[in-house]
Amino acid sequence: MKTLLITGFEPFGGQAVNTSWEVVKHFPEKIGDFRIVTLQVPVVFERAAETVIEKANDVHPDAILCLGQAAGRTAITPEYVAINLRNASIPDNAGNEPKDAPVVEGGPDAIFATLPVRKMAEAITQASMPAEVSYSAGTYVCNDLMYGLLHHYQGTGVKVGFIHVPELEGQKISDAAQAITEAIKVLDSDNQEEVTLHPQNTDPVTLHPMTRDLCHRLFQKWENDPSIYMDMSLFKPFVYREDAVDRYFDSRQEASRILFAVMLADRPIGELQLKQIDCDRKECTLSIHMQNDAAKGRGYGTEAMRLAIRYAFEELGLDAVNADIVRKNLRSQHAAEKAGFRFVKEEGDFRYYRLEQGLK
Repeated sequence: MKTLLITGFEPFGGQAVNTSWEVVKHFPEKIGDFRIVTLQVPVVFERAAETVIEKANDVHPDAILCLGQAAGRTAITPEYVAINLRNASIPDNAGNEPKDAPVVEGGPDAIFATLPVRKMAEAITQASMPAEVSYSAGTYVCNDLMYGLLHHYQGTGVKVGFIHVPELEGQKISDAAQAITEAIKVLDSDNQEEVTLHPQNTDPVTLHPMTRDLCHRLFQKWENDPSIYMDMSLFKPFVYREDAVDRYFDSRQEASRILFAVMLADRPIGELQLKQIDCDRKECTLSIHMQNDAAKGRGYGTEAMRLAIRYAFEELGLDAVNADIVRKNLRSQHAAEKAGFRFVKEEGDFRYYRLEQGLK
């Protein structure tokens, strides 16, 4: 049986209770295939993450789900990203009040949750509780805990996520616990689906010329990625429409562009484009977008980039491949660097990369 460690915070700021811990106390000992272990966490910068890691070293969880209280929110909000910043508006329970300090010195600016945030929010909504994905965990101890755990467990099999709950009383606390229980069941089914799709991660990633049918199959399970939006007011969830996908596919059929489907076995999991192909200058620009969270953070994008680079050099006879990546899209920047791209410059909302043949 797998183990899920769920945490909630102690009271803080002069309050007698903390809703996050009140919700945690309602969870049963078993949810789906998960054994549930609970832990109360101090509202203290750095010590919160240390406390969770100490407990995790004892119980060896497959995943860690942290809950925190968010005054002023009216919905349950799974958090998409944590940032490397401590900036307290009030002292924590040990009297610390850091200002503009990093969570981890030298750490990345942001780290994305490794649990399926959108699916969890959908499950909570279906359980008749208001829920929405949040793109800011704040700069207090909640964010500090989330970032600290994500940083600590990077590159391991332990998944980490964070959910903020509003201030609740009475029956609403029980209702919130039941709704989050449904979200936890999604973790279980999501892991099972990944095993089915990627048994032991042995299926090779391949590139296939994008066809109209593959394009539709890809976008039927597409999820828009907020990490590519510098202006979050422009972000909205993707809704599949057959006519819109047809228009998109048709608009990409041009001589200076090659559109590939990133394939895992017989399933499209992303799209990769070699565009702005210039045979005189012998260079092109690469762009890649993966289908949803299940296809990210597993090395598939990096491997697809390597295949496309080889194609550009060996089949197209080009000498260089460029890439421009939205400045806040840290995951794509990391994948590009692993594939061999070298950073050139940052300008406006983008970071520019280049890979020349012979310099991989």
